[in-house]
Amino acid sequence: MESTESALDYAHIIFDTAPSGHTSRLMALPELMAAYTDGLLARREKSDKFGAVVRGMTSAEKSVSASSMDPVDRRNQEIRSTLLRRRHRFEHLRSALTSASTTSFYLVLTADRTPVLETAEFCADLQVSGVHVGGILVNRRTPISQDGFLAQRRAAEDEALALLAHKLPGQPVMEIPWLPYEASTPQALEALAECLPQSS
Repeated sequence: MESTESALDYAHIIFDTAPSGHTSRLMALPELMAAYTDGLLARREKSDKFGAVVRGMTSAEKSVSASSMDPVDRRNQEIRSTLLRRRHRFEHLRSALTSASTTSFYLVLTADRTPVLETAEFCADLQVSGVHVGGILVNRRTPISQDGFLAQRRAAEDEALALLAHKLPGQPVMEIPWLPYEASTPQALEALAECLPQSS
C-alpha cells in the first residue's frame, strides 16, 4: 500500500539498528560498496575496450552506426548505467549518514563493564566513519533502593558509568530507568519517551 506521507511529516525518523558489531559493518557499507562499484566499472571499461578491439578485428567491414547497435554494446551500456546508478545511491546514503544537521546516532547500552567497553570502541568506529554521535542512552538503570541486592547492583552500575565517562568524555549521557513492563505498546512507548530529553 502506498503512503502519501514523507519525511517532512515527522520531527524525527528513528531506525533501530542491530548490535554494535553488525551496525559498524552496516555503517561502513556505503563506502565499501562505492569502492567495489568503482572497481567493477574499471573492469567493465577494460572489458569493453578489449571487446571492441576483438570485434574490430573480426568485423572490420562493419560501419560505426551498425556497431553502435551491437547487442553486446547495448548490454555493456546497460551494465555501466546500472553500476553508475548504484554508485550514486551509495554516495547519497553516505552523505545522509554523515550529515550532522540531519542524522545523529545514539548509542544504547546497559550499565555494565563489557557493554561500556564495546560502546567506546563502536563510538570510535562511527567517528572515524564521519557519523555524528548525538549521545548515549543507558537503558534499564537500576533504581536507588535500600534493598541490599538493588543497592549493590546500583553501585556496580555507577562504576561502569564512571568508566563510560572516562572512555567517552564530553558525550551526553541519558539514563532510562528499569521499567516494570516491556515497552511494546504505543502507551508504553509514550511513557518511555517522557524519560528522554525533549528536542527544542
